[in-house]
Amino acid sequence: MSHPKNNGEITHFIIDLMRIIIDGQKIIKRQLELLKMQLDKAESFIESQQLSEEESGILFYFFQNQLFEDEQELLSNIRLSEIMEGRKISRSKIDKVTKQLETLGYLVLVKKKPLVYQLSEEMLLVIE
Repeated sequence: MSHPKNNGEITHFIIDLMRIIIDGQKIIKRQLELLKMQLDKAESFIESQQLSEEESGILFYFFQNQLFEDEQELLSNIRLSEIMEGRKISRSKIDKVTKQLETLGYLVLVKKKPLVYQLSEEMLLVIE
């Protein structure tokens, strides 16, 4: 066992490694705090709108996708129906709701087959 006052190479290495880990954790914490603030802004915005429960829920999924997906995966209505399976919202209802959100200017149609949407530029400003 090494003596506590031993200043061997491994001690410096471990101290440096711990500093790197701590710095990385601080960066991740700041990033998560920013994402939480942005998500709170999105939630407040959605609550201020006169949207149905389904419209609010789907729009919130689009905000979450925008903030938390690394690849900025676009959400298809097929994927939304999989995500919302537990909420018992039919695929036709999802199609109707996303079309309505597009009409209201919240979403932009990216692709028709399958139906793929993304947040509009105005919605991206909400979370800045």
